[in-house]
Amino acid sequence: MSLNVEVATLYRPMPGETACGDRALSWTSGERLLVAVIDGLGHGPFAALAAEAAVDFIAANRDLDLEPLFSGCSEALRTTRGAVMTVIQVNQETGNAWHAAIGNVEARIHGSGDVPLITTPGVVGARMRRLRVRPFELRPGSTMIVHTDGISSRFPFERMLRRRAASVAEELMRDYAKEHDDAGCAVIVS
Repeated sequence: MSLNVEVATLYRPMPGETACGDRALSWTSGERLLVAVIDGLGHGPFAALAAEAAVDFIAANRDLDLEPLFSGCSEALRTTRGAVMTVIQVNQETGNAWHAAIGNVEARIHGSGDVPLITTPGVVGARMRRLRVRPFELRPGSTMIVHTDGISSRFPFERMLRRRAASVAEELMRDYAKEHDDAGCAVIVS
């Protein structure tokens, strides 16, 4: 079973700001897909520094499993104000996937069974508790949305199903991004 996975990522600074502390990125290497949504604490330049440090570490170490990826990222963020983040790994050949999250970057999925995508309280770079990695199967026809707290969680998830990833990400940013915070999201459609 080889999945045809489509990913869209978007982020923007709080209106009136130029520096953005939210990031949403994806990397593909062979059959392996890695999606990260990061929220540097607060907003503005110091939040952006934390988010950039997380992105730099993940980009340089994206072949690591999730536990060492989060541990290394936490070390890399020690001199920043820290961040919260969710990372998803997917084997696009088998559909096997893994979810890990520290803090309030939410993930919701439809079409892959009853998957509890719960975050662990804490801050990457400061107060990170023991990470819980949750395996699940990304099935054909699934939609997964990962977003920072800069996007209202009150969006109509059911209306987002069976659509192109870019269309969903654009709607989330246009209609559900908060005016008082940075915002970022990733949409995964298989």
